[in-house]
Amino acid sequence: MKNIPLLIALITFFTGILYYLLFREPTLLTTSIGIRSFSLGVNPLLGWFPSFVHQLSFILLSWLAVDRQYPWQILFTWLTINIVFEIGQGLDQVYFINFPHVLQLYFQRGTYSHSDILAICIATVVAYIIMNKYTKKELS
Repeated sequence: MKNIPLLIALITFFTGILYYLLFREPTLLTTSIGIRSFSLGVNPLLGWFPSFVHQLSFILLSWLAVDRQYPWQILFTWLTINIVFEIGQGLDQVYFINFPHVLQLYFQRGTYSHSDILAICIATVVAYIIMNKYTKKELS
């Protein structure tokens, strides 16, 4: 019972990797390490899915890495990071001139989506529920 959060985190993490390998065009990371994914095409109804599994798995893995401590800091940090990166994809590239090249590419090639923001928020709530259920004391 104690390892349920780890199981959920790993399943969502690897499901996200599988999603990218099957449904997304090759990314900068996969191309640079020589993995050539084949794309089955993105299902518009599941476009939010990677944002959801990324947020959920990274929150849970971070929380478990620090021995189930600092839940609010972890929730807020990942929520902030993912929302900032999502919003950044919708901004004009002039804002990113002084950013490292890899971040410039990320923001230029990314696509802002309201459904991704919603998925990030829902995943944060789901992570909170899981963390609360598997913590000795209630998160307050």
